[in-house]
Amino acid sequence: MVDSVYRTRSLGVAAVGLPDQYADGKAAKVWQLYIGDTRSRTEEYKSWVVSLLKQHGCQRILDVACGTGVDSIMLVEEGFKLVSVDASDKMLKYALKARWERRKEQAFDQWVIEEANWLTLPDDVEKPGNGFDAVICLGNSFAHLPDFKGDQSDQKLALQNIASMVKPGGILIIDHRNYDYILETGKAPQGKNIYYKSDLTQDISTSVLWVNNKPHMITLDYTVQVPHPEGHQSTPELRYERECEGRVLPELKYEREREGRVLPELKYERECEGRVLPELKYEREREGRVLPELRYEREREAEFYLISGFCLRSGIRESAGLHCLNLKFRLSYYPHRLDNFKELLREAFGGQCQQNVYGDFMSYTPGQEKAPCYFIHVVKRSA
Repeated sequence: MVDSVYRTRSLGVAAVGLPDQYADGKAAKVWQLYIGDTRSRTEEYKSWVVSLLKQHGCQRILDVACGTGVDSIMLVEEGFKLVSVDASDKMLKYALKARWERRKEQAFDQWVIEEANWLTLPDDVEKPGNGFDAVICLGNSFAHLPDFKGDQSDQKLALQNIASMVKPGGILIIDHRNYDYILETGKAPQGKNIYYKSDLTQDISTSVLWVNNKPHMITLDYTVQVPHPEGHQSTPELRYERECEGRVLPELKYEREREGRVLPELKYERECEGRVLPELKYEREREGRVLPELRYEREREAEFYLISGFCLRSGIRESAGLHCLNLKFRLSYYPHRLDNFKELLREAFGGQCQQNVYGDFMSYTPGQEKAPCYFIHVVKRSA
């Protein structure tokens, strides 16, 4: 529906609504590359969230938007007991991989990872006793839920389900971008990313979709630039990996080194005489470029292109002796205004709560001179 008005997603994502903007695996792969591991989290963020959880005596934590698992991993390392869920299996595979690699550590062996949907959360997650000590939903995750009905009914149901997981005296930590500022100015507030200290240069283009004079959706186009030293072996994320067998595909040559056969999985079969089967149109142009039929197209900017779960380098830029690979993807969000979101949270807890709002992890005063990039809500359920 939305795509008929404005394309909300990177190509390849499931077209029915926006249940999972990471469904094709492309945005998930780039996002994991951009975020990196727990070392990429800012010390300010880590110190703030860990101190807050310890201050409230929290032990059992539910991460309802764990994504690739970077926050959950950080908290497991700090000694918290985590149940981590996400609606995107493409994102969860990174969390599952991290747990498997550290399975010999008791804390990680006990880390629970499940697929779950906010709209059916009570059915998807087993609540321990009267609830979790804390529930977290960070990284602007909740704004991924669209308002297709125009009445915020899905948002209300999701928040009620999330709130139901918080025990009496427990807390919910949930955030969103400063959409008030974006709607007023048409761009995001200036400032560093409070969550990630990524070394990757990034550019974010902001678009606002208005329907019937109401803000309906905000779309962010991300460009992540990856410096890549010439002659240096690429990182696993940037190599041409085959997930099933873990072997790397040589650049634009679909041949097995020792057997000389074309990968059967890709159905690029050669005849015994070494000729290409006509029906498969597996021919190379004289210049060595790949045919458009195979959809390995070079972008005019000679950027980085993601195809069928592989990262394929279609071009490079050279700067200061580095190859710079540009990764692009698009994500769409519902623009929650601060006051409206505070009311949604109050309703989700039936009014039985105390709520504090922080701007970029600092005390926030409405109308303050410096506009925060993020608002973080800490809601404590009344005992």
